[in-house]
Amino acid sequence: MNKSYENRMLKTFFAALSIFLCVVCLTVYCFDPFFVYHTPIGGLKEVQKIPQYQVSGVLKNLDYDGVLLGSSTVMSINSTKLAEKYNCRKVVKAVGNSAAAPTIRYYLNLSLDTHRLKYVFYGLDVFSFHNDPRMSPLPDEVLYLNNHNPFDNIEYLLNGEILADKIPDMVYTSLKDNYDPGTCYSFNQWLTPGPGSVLDSYNPDGAKSVPSNGELYQFEDVKANIAALDEVVKNNPGTKFVFMTPCYCIMWWVRAYNCGLLDAYFHTLDYAFSVLLQNSNVEIYAVNFNNKEVITDMYRFADVIHGSPEITEMMLKELGNPQQQITLANYKQHIEKLAGVVNKFIERVNREGIGFLYK
Repeated sequence: MNKSYENRMLKTFFAALSIFLCVVCLTVYCFDPFFVYHTPIGGLKEVQKIPQYQVSGVLKNLDYDGVLLGSSTVMSINSTKLAEKYNCRKVVKAVGNSAAAPTIRYYLNLSLDTHRLKYVFYGLDVFSFHNDPRMSPLPDEVLYLNNHNPFDNIEYLLNGEILADKIPDMVYTSLKDNYDPGTCYSFNQWLTPGPGSVLDSYNPDGAKSVPSNGELYQFEDVKANIAALDEVVKNNPGTKFVFMTPCYCIMWWVRAYNCGLLDAYFHTLDYAFSVLLQNSNVEIYAVNFNNKEVITDMYRFADVIHGSPEITEMMLKELGNPQQQITLANYKQHIEKLAGVVNKFIERVNREGIGFLYK
């Protein structure tokens, strides 16, 4: 084999490889299942299944005037129905499991920087404020999608899983007649509600896992996170911020008591309400988070924090209900009502054990 033939073969190989890589990059760029560059092409719907990878692209590139923010406690709310209720053009979801306040604030700022929003809907998870406000808002594995470094785009454009799995799934799911982007990330319809499922996620014998500092536990972090959120609210007076207190199962509050966090969480709620309600563009709704009949019904919950579809639909229904509104005049009464329900329940658990939950 002569040298010129070898050179021709090498040139042919690298030419073919270059063409193949260009086709792969172009395919990923065109379909763009993580919405890094643009909205879906060819009438495809915005199929969303992995929020940590897709939310940033959705917030930057989709057309919307409302955003739903929060943890998995609000993840299953149908954002299409939410948009209809508040007369929004479109509401997108910026949600994540156990979403920390810095992460939610990052999503909120990204949406406000790129869109003119009529509404922000925010699941006010008390635990989210007990995070270091200096933490990185995004996990390391998704930073390459959000760091504005074009060389890092190669990791996305030449990703075999994107090409072989995510794009075909996007096309298939989008073409299904019954796919509604408003149901993206919804998961509680697959869970099994009931006392057994709830108690599987509850640690009744757990020792106090944090120092018993009561209302002072991590309060500097709480104040910093709430102050940062309050600043965003104040800087966007033309946007209505509609907060809701997600409806947790009573056993979540019992577990918080077991961990020495109950007083801290009550104090955090009190502080968050007192700060955010100073703003004229803020509304907060209880959505039955302190309703004894709702939160003590184990057959409405799949674990200590995630409600059944019935709970999700109830929260959406009660959002905007004047009878559920938390105001500067009544916010302490709402917290006292919750504390009364929780403390009486804890007394019964201590007195009778947890067997009565099955009755």
